[in-house]
Amino acid sequence: MVRLGSAVVVVIALFLPSAFGQSEPTEAQYAIYSAFLRAQLSGKHGIDDLRVGEKGSVISPMIEPFRQKLSEKRLADIKVQLPEVEVETLDSLASCTTNSYRLRKKLDLPVEYNLMLPEHVKGRYGYINFSCVGTNRSGSQAVFYVSRLKCDCAVEKLVLMRKVQDGWMVVKEIVQWIA
Repeated sequence: MVRLGSAVVVVIALFLPSAFGQSEPTEAQYAIYSAFLRAQLSGKHGIDDLRVGEKGSVISPMIEPFRQKLSEKRLADIKVQLPEVEVETLDSLASCTTNSYRLRKKLDLPVEYNLMLPEHVKGRYGYINFSCVGTNRSGSQAVFYVSRLKCDCAVEKLVLMRKVQDGWMVVKEIVQWIA
């Protein structure tokens, strides 16, 4: 609340992350998402590549909490699918999935891309939606989910990445479902 003369003005902080219980991803998370999308743009994976830009998907700015906490069984299944993943990386993923984040236009990509709320997406390319990123304590390993929805070929992937000298590289991506 701010007092201006005899008038009282209530200031509502609409753009503060805490106003919505959301925070912005860290610079490291932006670097991870960017590296993943750059690898997808190379087109080496086929129909399940998640491309942005012209004739590609838009990106949802919303990183929503999971509807249910990752169960011990689901974490064990991930460990089977990604034997290289460290336990602390999985623990980090399990704990971050209860938070919501909002992406800004900070991805480092070689193409123009758009952020758009899912309810506004039209057309055959749909939108890409990221989960939060789980990392190990040293910040050298990352795991997350990414999906392409509301499109001709929907897909969800589980992605494991590793920090390398000049950024991040995809170690493995496992298609969870495709429709």
